[in-house]
Amino acid sequence: EAAGPGKDKSTSIKVAVAAADVPEKVDDGHSDGNESGEQNVYAVRATRYCALIMTPVRLSNPSTRHRPVMVNCLLDSGASGSMLTKRVASKLGLEGDVFPETIFGACGMEKRCDVVRTSVRLHSIDGKLVRRVNVKLYDEVTAGLHPVPWNELKHDFDYLKEIEFPDLLMAQVEMILGVDCSDLQRGLTLDVCGGPDEPVARLTPLGWVAFGPFKDVPAERADQLLATHCHHIGAKYRHRSV
Repeated sequence: EAAGPGKDKSTSIKVAVAAADVPEKVDDGHSDGNESGEQNVYAVRATRYCALIMTPVRLSNPSTRHRPVMVNCLLDSGASGSMLTKRVASKLGLEGDVFPETIFGACGMEKRCDVVRTSVRLHSIDGKLVRRVNVKLYDEVTAGLHPVPWNELKHDFDYLKEIEFPDLLMAQVEMILGVDCSDLQRGLTLDVCGGPDEPVARLTPLGWVAFGPFKDVPAERADQLLATHCHHIGAKYRHRSV
C-alpha cells in the first residue's frame, strides 16, 4: 500500500510547506561553532497552498438497506487500494473479514496491523455512476484532511469561473479511492489549465475536481483548510499572504 492511516506520532507531523518550497539559509549573525563558520539556521519559505484531488460521493451498503452516507473522497494516484474509515462503515453496517497487513506510507512509515476487507456501493453525486468498490477499513484514512471550497475560490481564476464544482462537505476526508479505481480518476475531457503556478480543473466520472497551487485562502476559512503535497501528513494553516 502506498498509503494508510497510522497512529504513531511520526505520521501526524504538522507541516506548512508546499511542494515547491525550499529552505533558505538565514544569517542570524551568530556562528554555530563549526570550523567553517557556516550557519546552520534555516527558515522555510512558504509559497503556495496546494490542494489535493477531492470530490463528494454517496456511499451505500450493497447488502442491506442502511441509509446512504455522503462523504468527502480523496482521489489518490499514490494509493494502491481504496480505503474507508471505520465510523462510516459502522453507519452503513458494513461487515467483512480480517486480514493481517503491512502498510507503507510517507517518510518511510511502515505499520503492521489487522484490517477488515469489505465492499461498498459508491454513487456519484449526480447519480449517473454507481460502482461497487472493494475497501479496507481503518480508524482514519488521512491526517484530518479537509477539502478546499472551489466554488468559492474559483472566482479568483478567470478560467475556472464557469465551472460548477460539486459542493464538498466542510468535514474531513473519510474515503480514499486508489488506483484500483483508476478509471474514476481519469479526465473525460481535456484538463482546464491556467499558468504554471495555478490550479488545474478536471472533469472526472465523479464530477469536476480541481487541484494544485492556489493562493489567498479566506482568513475565516484558514483554520478549516488543509493543504499539503504529502498525502498522509496533515497541515492546518493560519492565513498568510503569498
